[in-house]
Amino acid sequence: MPKLRTHPHLYEISAWPWLEQLSSDAGKRLTLGDVPGKTWDYLAKNGMDCVYLMGVWKRSAIGRLMGRIDQSLIGEYDRVLPGWGMADVPGSPYCIQAYEPDARMGGWKGLDKARKELADRGVGLVLDFVPNHTGFDHEWIRTNPDYYVQGTLDNYRETPLLYHPVESVDGNTVQFIACGRDPFFPPWRDVAQLNYYNPATRDAMIGVLSTIAEHCDGVRCDMAMLVLNDVFKQTWGDRVELLYGPPDGEFWPAATSRAPMLYLAEVYWDR
Repeated sequence: MPKLRTHPHLYEISAWPWLEQLSSDAGKRLTLGDVPGKTWDYLAKNGMDCVYLMGVWKRSAIGRLMGRIDQSLIGEYDRVLPGWGMADVPGSPYCIQAYEPDARMGGWKGLDKARKELADRGVGLVLDFVPNHTGFDHEWIRTNPDYYVQGTLDNYRETPLLYHPVESVDGNTVQFIACGRDPFFPPWRDVAQLNYYNPATRDAMIGVLSTIAEHCDGVRCDMAMLVLNDVFKQTWGDRVELLYGPPDGEFWPAATSRAPMLYLAEVYWDR
């Protein structure tokens, strides 16, 4: 990580539309590994200490389909991009299927090339970390459903918008995985709520951070306060506390000590 100034400058780039624009300008498809050197030069010469490439991870296909057919979003698409098509809706960068670079980014090779280009110019690379949830097609839904907050059929009948039914591979059982949420707003229907009362979930997410740290200099942590113990208890305590009991310490101190890098928190409520 380059040495930061007292008041460092960070430049955020929405990676997917940025690559689409660069590709249009170049007349060919560009990935992160193909970004012209003059583009990186521009960022460095304009005083940026870090570049935050938002949305490099593999996006959920389930979440993408939801985003493409959501009636509340279609009207907004019509407003901002008349004549839009399905290809113009690549899915939410915060609905992640896997913490690996999306093929549109050029895979790990493309991401690592972008990091090197920035490092050669004295600029750090910051990527997303979404601690609160994953997409419903993340492999853990199948392999480790206990990593998620779950409900019962009765819970689903009472509040159907709070849960997403997931059928087992053999078709004999259905698990009701909770949708991710902020305690003050309706659930996000496209994402699955991770269970931060489960120590195994915490270890798994710190493992994700350790992998990310090998490919960047820092992470921007989406809605970081949602995994604080008191906030999580307020949101999900009635579903998880009897089964797991209160956590032994907070998540963030453990994460930052075991996967050291620059951490930036998106946080609200005067936290």
